[in-house]
Amino acid sequence: MAHVLSVPASTDKLVGASGAIAGVPGAYLMLHPQVEVLVLLFRRVPVLLPAYLLIGGWLLVQLLSLWSGNGAPMTWWV
Repeated sequence: MAHVLSVPASTDKLVGASGAIAGVPGAYLMLHPQVEVLVLLFRRVPVLLPAYLLIGGWLLVQLLSLWSGNGAPMTWWV
């Protein structure tokens, strides 16, 4: 519904997994706000980062993808 309201003339097909995928990191942050997550930096260096930092980074990447207009056949508003 958010897609229809934001772009009424769109003919893009929608699959409803986006909200579920976005909900998993949000639920993790709500349940475990102080947990540190092991991340491989540059696929080699193990680093412990707080969950809120990783989820904030994920959100930033999502917003940049939305605003960049990367041309992918994907709806970022939903």
